[in-house]
Amino acid sequence: MSEGVNSLAELKKQRVDVFKKSIKNMIATTKDALNNSNARETKSRNYLRNGYQRDEINRIISEGTAVEKAELSSYFFSVSGVYKRIILHYATFLTYSWLAIPHMRKHGEKITEKKNSKVYFDAAEFCSVFGIERKCAHFAKHVLVNGGYYGIIHDNGSSVAIQDLPFEFCRSRFKNHQDVDIIEFDVRFFEKIREERLRKEIL
Repeated sequence: MSEGVNSLAELKKQRVDVFKKSIKNMIATTKDALNNSNARETKSRNYLRNGYQRDEINRIISEGTAVEKAELSSYFFSVSGVYKRIILHYATFLTYSWLAIPHMRKHGEKITEKKNSKVYFDAAEFCSVFGIERKCAHFAKHVLVNGGYYGIIHDNGSSVAIQDLPFEFCRSRFKNHQDVDIIEFDVRFFEKIREERLRKEIL
């Protein structure tokens, strides 16, 4: 009996160790994931305020900053079912279907050649696993609610993940020589992470 109990305890410990190891490899998808707080508390703290006065809404719409407009839109997205349905309708209006078109490096090469077909099917498999349709709908929702989307691509060589960046701490004013938008990130974001150990780890 004691051997059975010991083996069960060891099994539980192994599972906990595996879980802890897996957490280190996880990527936070939202800024709320970095706060040690209950999801309900976070929602009530951020959104369930007394609401906006009509004058304040008109001011934000006419002359508010991008962050103020994003916060106003997020507020209505969280409390108004009609507004939320409109946003989700347009965010998922397109199918975001993808098509992989092979281009041969050398003239006369064919897709049926083993090396070329492998590259093609690897690319098609990546697009399928990456979930382009779901991710594009996610990006579109953020663009419609906030007015823009910012994210970081994590590529470990075998898989790719995209981590959302908080809209209110990002802006993009410049491009590099490859015509890629450059994200400027306000490092004051890290002051919002309460746990010192976690803050240092992320930094």
